[in-house]
Amino acid sequence: MWNVIKKALGYDIAGLPVLATFVGCFILMSTTFIWYGGLFKDTFYLGMGITEENVTAEVLGLWYPIGMILSMSQGLGIAIILKWRNWPSFVEAFATALVAGFIAATTFGYRLIILPDHNHDLFYVNASGIVTAFVLSALVITALRPRSEEANERMVTMPLEA
Repeated sequence: MWNVIKKALGYDIAGLPVLATFVGCFILMSTTFIWYGGLFKDTFYLGMGITEENVTAEVLGLWYPIGMILSMSQGLGIAIILKWRNWPSFVEAFATALVAGFIAATTFGYRLIILPDHNHDLFYVNASGIVTAFVLSALVITALRPRSEEANERMVTMPLEA
């Protein structure tokens, strides 16, 4: 059984582990759905001008499929960044995702902070959701990607280098 799992974890496309990347994308998507649809639903709806009465398929339109595609592309981007960083340790993956999350949050939050119709509460919900989702995705990808025994040891014992 373990050999089957190791083989499934070992498949990659263009150097990206398929299963780890897919699960990381799913975690990112699930985190954002829980964040915006559950934990901070009221603040998010209020900031976006959505009311319980007008939540229909017509109002939401293509937001669900677009949200899924966006989450998958962000998760793929995180996997690519981790690969570019030569598959860092958990601490380094956390730091990488944290920086990427802050960059994404400020990019996505431009309208919410700078423009006249700014909404700080919505920015805080978006920024914290993006950073949380990026970090969780990076940690899952790092945990599930295949590695040698030497790399396994490095993941646990290697300190951050200056």
